[in-house]
This record gives sequence, C-alpha cells and structure tokens, in this order.
Amino acid sequence: MSLVHLLLMGMLASGQAYSARTHLVIISGVGGTMEHTEAFTDIGLQMADAAEEHYGMASNDIYYFAEKPELFPDRIRDRSARRQIESCLHELAETAGSEDRILIVLIGHGSYDEEEAKFNLPGPDLSAPDFSLLLDSFGARSLALVNCASSSGAFIEELSKPGRIIITATRSGRERNETVFARFC
Repeated sequence: MSLVHLLLMGMLASGQAYSARTHLVIISGVGGTMEHTEAFTDIGLQMADAAEEHYGMASNDIYYFAEKPELFPDRIRDRSARRQIESCLHELAETAGSEDRILIVLIGHGSYDEEEAKFNLPGPDLSAPDFSLLLDSFGARSLALVNCASSSGAFIEELSKPGRIIITATRSGRERNETVFARFC
C-alpha cells in the first residue's frame, strides 16, 4: 500500500466519527520535458482516482493542479502556477471546517541553492518559506504535506510544526537527482 493511500486512510478514518472532511490538493509542477510533464500528470491523476474510487472522497474535495491542464481539462482544476496554488490554499484555509484534514502532495522537480529550497512550477517557483506561510493559514487543522521532488529534504525544517506531517523524497536539499518517490505514493 502506498504512502498517500495510508495517509488518506488515516485521515478519512479519523473523520468518520464526526462530520470532518479530508481535502486533497495535488500539485504536479513543471516537467521540463514532455515526458516528465506527462509522467507527473499521470501520477497526479492516479492519486485523484484512488482518493475517489478507493476512499470515497468527493470530487469537490480534490484539487488537482498541473503544468498542462489542457491535457485533461475535465480532471485538472487549473494550471500549477504560483498564483493559482496560493489562491486555492488561501480559499481552502478560509472555507475548510475547523476539524477538517488537509493533505497536500507535490509531484515534480525541486531545487536548492544552499540557502533556499523551491518546488519548481511553471512561472515563479514556491519556496519552503512560501509554503510555510501558506500552511500557517490552516491554523491548528490536521495537515500533511508530501513533497515527492528532488531537494525536498530542505523543506522539513521550514515546514515542521506541531500537528503537521511532513514527508519528503530526499533527506536533504543537496539530493538533486530525479526522484522516483511519487511513483510509489
């Protein structure tokens, strides 16, 4: 069983006793090549399908952003650009119930310049500090972020706080090679 499946099972099971919902935000970043773009998109679609088909999540609780939403316009909410992601997370933070759980999955490439880690998007990237601010807007809600990108280990220190689960594909920001982690999530 994959990591995202286990997280979804735990988050959904913890909400069965009350009316809490689980919200899944999938973000596949810039691929750099069409082969990577298609692979990242496919992994995101598989996660969205699993959330609906295996865990009974409502489609309106799944927010999928990809580099090329035109590949699957009926399935991908919008382009995985910084502005769209920030808007979605801010709106979700305002509308989600206080007991709701949030799962965010980042699929793609990351970078680290010895000072700042970033998740690579079409257009301006989102850095670990950017994500930290976005996650802070959720307050004390149960939240998990799975960063499947290269250099993702540099996100751990910046994003870790009580009540959060942070899982990364690498141990440090210096691990810059392409990861295979998302294929097994």
